[in-house]
Amino acid sequence: MSETVPVILAYIDPGSASFVILSVLGFMAAVGYVVRGWLSQLKQSIFRRRPVASASKKRKARPAGRAGRAGRAGR
Repeated sequence: MSETVPVILAYIDPGSASFVILSVLGFMAAVGYVVRGWLSQLKQSIFRRRPVASASKKRKARPAGRAGRAGRAGR
């Protein structure tokens, strides 16, 4: 008994193959970008600096008005 393998006459042109390859690479890049963002947020939430009470008392209050723009020439 010899089994015959069906012949599949399929052709993938180079344009379709490059599209599939670029789609896979784009998906992998997008997943990496999202994971990097999640890890960054996780790291920030874990290692967030808490304000020290003595440091907040040393800060001077900014005067209202244009005082914050000092040093800009011509305005």
